Amino acid sequence: MQHQHICDKDGNNFATLWKKRFLPEEKVQKVEELKQDKTKVIAFVGDGINDAPVLASSNVGIAMGAMGAMGSDSARKTASVVIQTNQSSKIATAIKIGKATKNIILACYCLVCHTSH
Repeated sequence: MQHQHICDKDGNNFATLWKKRFLPEEKVQKVEELKQDKTKVIAFVGDGINDAPVLASSNVGIAMGAMGAMGSDSARKTASVVIQTNQSSKIATAIKIGKATKNIILACYCLVCHTSH
């Protein structure tokens, strides 16, 4: 089985990409194994009906594919995040937007809590 480590700018392991043709139940089993390490967030990217079970069992399920194109309705309905194109670079963009949104929400929450006392 091939895998590739992706590191952040400091050289820390950010993600591991697995490349193998798994059966749907093997995908779920692998994600469940990876989820045993509670310090890790497991994201799975898929586009087909076979990916729906593992999209549901991962911490973050990402469905890829435009409506009517490669992506299945089942994958889109099950996923936490839907990327409407087949461009995997959009995942990094979604993560950046998510982090920025989280920071704004935390700042607003702190502001509200601080001014309400």
